[in-house]
Amino acid sequence: VPYEITVYTTDKRGASTGADVYVVIYGEEIQTEQISLEPDKKRRKQYFKNGAVDKFVLELDDVGQEITKLRIGHDGKGWGAGWHLDKVEICRLLDDGKASKKFTFSCGRWLASDEDDGAIVRELVPSEIVEKSSKNGGEVKTKVTKPTDGLKVKPYTINVFTGDMDGAGTNANVFLTIFGESGDSGERKLAKSDTHYDKFERNQEDIFHIEAADLGKLFKIKIRHDNSLFSPAWFLNRVEITDDELEDTAVFPCERWLAKKKGDGKIDRTLFIKGWEGDTSSVATTRSKASLRSNSIDTSDTPSLSGRRASSRKAPVMAAIDEKAVPYNIKVTVGDESSKNFQETLHLELFGQIEDEKSGPIELSPESKNDKTFYPGKITTFYVSGAEVNIIEKIQVSHNSYMPDSGIYLKEIEVDAPTIGNKYTFPCNRWLAKDKDDSKTSRIFTSANAQVTSYAALKPYQFTIHTGDIQNAGTDSKISVILFGSKGKTPEIPLEKNEDRFERAKVDIIPLELDDVGVIKKVRIGHDGKGSRADWYLEKLSIQRMDTLDMYMFRSNQWFSKKIDDKKLVREIPAETSKEGAVTIKSKSNLMLTLCAFILVGGNPLNVYFILYQSSIRHPFDPELNMIFHSLILIETNYVLSTHTSDKRGSGTDANVSIIIFGEHGDSGEIALKKSETNWNKFEKGQTDVFLINDRLSLGRLQKLRIWHDNAGFGASWHLASVDIVDENTGVKYTFPCDKWLSKSNGDKLILRELPCAETAGNAATASKVKQGGKSGKIEYEIAFTTAGEKRAGTTQDVAIVLKGKNDKSREFLIENSEDKNYFSKGKTNKFTFTCKSLGDISKVIVSHRESAIGEEPDSKNSSWRLKEVTVVDTESGTTYKFPCSKWLVLDDEDDDSSVILKCKSADVAEPAKTKPVELKPVKYEVTVVTGDEKGAGTDANVFVILYGEHGDTGPRPLKKKFVNLFERKQHDKFTIEALDLGKLTKLHIEHDNKGWGASWLLDRVEIRNIDSNDTVVFPCKQWLDKKKGDGQIAKDLLPES
Repeated sequence: VPYEITVYTTDKRGASTGADVYVVIYGEEIQTEQISLEPDKKRRKQYFKNGAVDKFVLELDDVGQEITKLRIGHDGKGWGAGWHLDKVEICRLLDDGKASKKFTFSCGRWLASDEDDGAIVRELVPSEIVEKSSKNGGEVKTKVTKPTDGLKVKPYTINVFTGDMDGAGTNANVFLTIFGESGDSGERKLAKSDTHYDKFERNQEDIFHIEAADLGKLFKIKIRHDNSLFSPAWFLNRVEITDDELEDTAVFPCERWLAKKKGDGKIDRTLFIKGWEGDTSSVATTRSKASLRSNSIDTSDTPSLSGRRASSRKAPVMAAIDEKAVPYNIKVTVGDESSKNFQETLHLELFGQIEDEKSGPIELSPESKNDKTFYPGKITTFYVSGAEVNIIEKIQVSHNSYMPDSGIYLKEIEVDAPTIGNKYTFPCNRWLAKDKDDSKTSRIFTSANAQVTSYAALKPYQFTIHTGDIQNAGTDSKISVILFGSKGKTPEIPLEKNEDRFERAKVDIIPLELDDVGVIKKVRIGHDGKGSRADWYLEKLSIQRMDTLDMYMFRSNQWFSKKIDDKKLVREIPAETSKEGAVTIKSKSNLMLTLCAFILVGGNPLNVYFILYQSSIRHPFDPELNMIFHSLILIETNYVLSTHTSDKRGSGTDANVSIIIFGEHGDSGEIALKKSETNWNKFEKGQTDVFLINDRLSLGRLQKLRIWHDNAGFGASWHLASVDIVDENTGVKYTFPCDKWLSKSNGDKLILRELPCAETAGNAATASKVKQGGKSGKIEYEIAFTTAGEKRAGTTQDVAIVLKGKNDKSREFLIENSEDKNYFSKGKTNKFTFTCKSLGDISKVIVSHRESAIGEEPDSKNSSWRLKEVTVVDTESGTTYKFPCSKWLVLDDEDDDSSVILKCKSADVAEPAKTKPVELKPVKYEVTVVTGDEKGAGTDANVFVILYGEHGDTGPRPLKKKFVNLFERKQHDKFTIEALDLGKLTKLHIEHDNKGWGASWLLDRVEIRNIDSNDTVVFPCKQWLDKKKGDGQIAKDLLPES
């Protein structure tokens, strides 16, 4: 919209300026870009002279009818740049030109580096508002107001602390932007220090003053330097900013270099207030080979529900994910014949089989202008969210560009719904262009022509990571984590740095979608020890499963460092969980009252306490609430491991041997067998070597052992008879027979073995007892509610359920609903997972329809809910219980029809074989890798593979052969892997290390054949593993061919 801007220069001596004057106009919600009043340097000379009144008409973004503040400044360049500004008037038309509104911004200050306070930018608030409107008779009505309740200009004091290390000071120019709840200050040059003429020197505190319209509560700053002059590198310790009127100080820790040749090479930083627990990055989603999504939102600039491009060389990124929606991963493949000029946003919508089931509009936008998001041949992944569409029937994709030669040729669109477990590949091969094909810019593609792949749905988790408030606690190293639970473990999950995470006193919130691991027992967390800051102090980690609201705490309070304390980079931390039986009661005031009771050890009296907190709290592990987390799932133990080398000729080895122990509570991680307690020269013929593995979290009942060596040294071949492991806490001894070569030249030429456990006679009963005593006593129940398909059968109100079993009854499980969450809508089935103590066979359920405390008020349209059926699955036994209903549950009904007791009509009991422990045996798998048939398809990089099945995974296995040129164009390469029987194969992970000349690789497929059963599973790929081609990834998770 057009704005008329009138600038009044005073008639003071030297008041004129030849500098480039710019403005930023702020409305109540949005602001314009910074724009020069006269960008032409020659024409600028006629403006801003002594006593001049200059008018400019600019087309700018519409900030709304109210202008709340004006930022005006200049670039300080040219002779006589100093400027004395009297006032600025901004006028805009309203109601199609029938009215106008003029805002006056008084200044009366210098904008000069050598006058007044040295500032060359000012923030001004309206001092007068004049509204004019025309009546039908031509009469003009004028209204003049003096704003009293708008923003006020306030003084802020800035204390900058340079670090105390060699070369910490800088001579460069430093610039600062402050962000608060009410806006930002704009970038300000820190020019004049109150304390030092030579500012920003080593171990020095420099004090600056600025004025800005009230920013509200401060939470973030951006600070940078221009890398100018001699010795620009700068080590910034921290920045403190004080609101002089409120005497409130905000601390922003840094403890990092701003330097091109030190640290991570960056000369700009975004710093958050110490203790900040909000989201910290505009990068919202990262999905890795672990199938994860990490969500962080920059609260100063939260975008709408739209996707941003996934960079081909970095982790994928997107806009903020709506927590009430479900995630979708959209991969767009652009045809080679597409236009290079397409820079528009693609609009996508997903439609389901049920009427009105659709995702809502999803925007797939370039990250910035002139980038190559939709460049010909480009593959881009967007991580977005939208309303849940259970089964996708069709998709609609469109754009709004009508310019010639600006269309897009879509080759393919892939829609992956990770929390539903379906992936759709839609072949497109059509133009969306006004001057191509049939001139359409909108098309519909149906799932009838799509390839649909189903897989185990992922579960939503939220990680909250607390970095300690200790000097140098932050790190630049790559952090990763593995979850271990009652149903297995996740792959290693990289937690992206995203620049601002894992800094001193920071709380980072990272939502992820991961494999269902059941009840979490421990985590293994650590970093790679690389980067300019390779030390990290972790205070604690909390994990919440968002669909069940189960919460786990992992306390650390330790360094992860090669130099500090015990010099460990990786640690295992046991889970603490809330005690079973805590009762949660929802009140109408949207509060949660938690009543917990426990008896202290030693016969002390019963302690009862109440905790009152908001139900919308983002961090359930607030220090005031920590006392409810007191039940450690795992304890530490020591293991004594004995290797028995055979008495065969040449059976000893000089190679380095490593192991991983697997038990019911996960695995030990890789352990190098370095120091034998019995022999100086270990692993010799006929020898028993004893190794102590101390202070490890208990693995429970041991199941298998993975053992290998690195084939190094003279005489690497090793014939292993067996391995014994004793758990010192329980006294149970586990034996792992082998009687095979681990050798590249003998036997089957494998140097890695997986050995099943054969318990020593007499210990089975003890092991069984240990197993029973080590359980957490909790079971997961999967509960599905099916809403009837009649008109108005759905509800936006809450639903509660209680399970009654043979042994006991559960606490009440409450599902909070709203229009946004859209649970219990007509014809839909909603599944939830709840954890409680074992109830035995489920005989009854009590279902209640409740008024929502957070949703809309009930009325005639949403006060009734027709429930068709409830299904309950005991995930431990596999038994499914069905409870038919087909009744209306009416809120506030006099006959109390808002609740119903349902009896079990059928129970599908799982086959006994499925509930018994699987007896694992070694199986050989033939791995056939087929390279694609295109120019440059082959690779010289080193390739690794992991096979996943219903009984576990193989761990990373290198695919190597001596004197063979592997993975060349159109080549079939075969390898043999031995592992304990994986059962049905579910996934294959393959990657290369990007090393060697010509690392780029086009992988067609991988075929896995079980040599014992001769069953073959094909994992199609047909994608590049290349940082410069395709989607830019060198690791892929492949699903079996359906």
